[in-house]
Amino acid sequence: MRTELARTREDRVLLELVALGSGDKELADRLGISGSAVKKRLARLRRRLSAPNRISLVRYAIAIGFLDASSCRLEPRSEDDPARDNLGRK
Repeated sequence: MRTELARTREDRVLLELVALGSGDKELADRLGISGSAVKKRLARLRRRLSAPNRISLVRYAIAIGFLDASSCRLEPRSEDDPARDNLGRK
């Protein structure tokens, strides 16, 4: 069952940054929290919305008008994206 998307300002900011394609490290740096805290918050949002991954979170947020699709990055990063690390992550 899907409930209120972002209960706190921090959840909203987190979701907006995820929609822009930010990785865990960038999220942690921008929010001033640890990487494990980022993972916990994302897991809580995914669990609350029954979303299996970040893209599902963003798509749902767009569908209910929480986010504007024009400001979101829904496609995976390309292999030659300089923002990816050597493991293929941002």
